[in-house]
Parts: sequence; structure tokens; C-alpha cells
Amino acid sequence: MIKRIGLTLLGLLAAATLIAGGVFYFASRREPPRGASGAPAEALLQKIERATAQDRLAASAALAFEFPLADRRHFRDLRRRWVEVEYARDEDVYRVQYSERDGRRRAWRNGAELAGAALDAEFRAARAYHTNDFFWLSPFSQFRAPGAALEAVAERSLLVRYIAGGETPGDRYLIITDAVGQPERIQMWVSVIPIPGAEFRIERWETTATGARFATLYSSAARNIELKNLRAYATYPEPGMRDRFELDFGGRPGQ
Repeated sequence: MIKRIGLTLLGLLAAATLIAGGVFYFASRREPPRGASGAPAEALLQKIERATAQDRLAASAALAFEFPLADRRHFRDLRRRWVEVEYARDEDVYRVQYSERDGRRRAWRNGAELAGAALDAEFRAARAYHTNDFFWLSPFSQFRAPGAALEAVAERSLLVRYIAGGETPGDRYLIITDAVGQPERIQMWVSVIPIPGAEFRIERWETTATGARFATLYSSAARNIELKNLRAYATYPEPGMRDRFELDFGGRPGQ
């Protein structure tokens, strides 16, 4: 009898969880709005760019940050367009370096260099990881990417549609700003998030040594996304610093 009661309670708990999840899903889902392209959208984007100091990001030489949710570490050389991603999978530790310009790549598993199909597989994985994680770090720097279409939905709301290019064409983002253009909330219609129009509050802004500004916390009822150990370099490598790509990627500073 006790076992039967226990199973019944577990069944009720599971049903309640499914119902609650369903209510949250349908209560959270939204349809993407429509807006005006052209001058209104451009004016709002420029306001966002000023509020988030995109000019200072463009003046930075490199960025380093961590994505704790998936235990990934990133280094991006903005001048040479080289990327390093470190991550773990199935008790193995990977380090991948690649060029965004010409596709050159190197990868290591537990310190042993990979080649052939294994190298190509980790390159694809690392590129997808970096595309996702860097978007969370700096979404506002990517609104002028090829294939991005802009619409001003309201005085303080900008809709960005990626109609081509990137890892996930078709994704849409609605940015809601304050009076000066600083983003406060973001709604997403993206393939990697199952709730259409999922909303995150944009919080915990940090200003780096180069003057570039980043939000390092995106909070929602379902999950928080945070970024840690953010650092921007005015020059890279700094004087006396070993160039991580100099030894491991075959490059030379300034190339």
C-alpha cells in the first residue's frame, strides 16, 4: 500500500511538473512584432551603439572571457581574427585555435594534437561554441553583420532579423532600450531556445580597460546566462607577454 501511494504521488508530481511547464511555455511564447526599416531603425541602432561604446570595442585588440554555463573559455584576437576555445567533453579537455579569415585550424585533445577528421570535427564544434558564446558577450556588435535586417518596432525597440549567413539564419531578436539607448531587455526567436519570444533582462554591465562596455548577466525566469573573467586588451600581445598564437598557430603579431 505504501509503495502504491508513493508511486501515485510520484505520478501526480510528474503530471504537475508537465502542466506547470506547459503553462510556462504557452504563457512565455510571443509572436515577433513588425516594424519600420530604413532611417528609424538606423537611428535606433546608432543610439544603441553609442550607449554600448561600440567604438571602444572596435579599438580593442583582443578579448578573453568565460562562459560558465558550459564551462568554456574563449580568446578572440580582434585584429588578426584568430580565435581560441577551450572546453571539456566526455572527460577529455580540448583546445582549438582557428582563423576566421582563411579557416586554418589546430586542435588538441588532452594536449595531443589532432589531425584529419578529428581536427575538422573539433573545429566545427569550437566555431559553433564561439559563435553562440560571443553573441551573448557582444550581441550589439553583430547587428551590422551581412544578412542582418533591422526594424524599429517602437521608439525604444529594435528588431534584428538574420535573413542569411551565420550559424542560424532565421533567428530574430527584439532589443528594448532605456531612454539613452542602453539595452534593458532582449526577446529571442531562435532555434536553440524552445520558447518563442523568450525574454531576458540585460544586467551587470562592465566597462573594460579599453572603454568597451558589455553586459555580463542575462536573467530570465527559466535560466540565467552569465559571462565571467572578462578582459579586453588595448594591444595584444602586451609587452613581455607570450603570444599564444605565435607558438601554437604559426602566426606573427600584426599579420
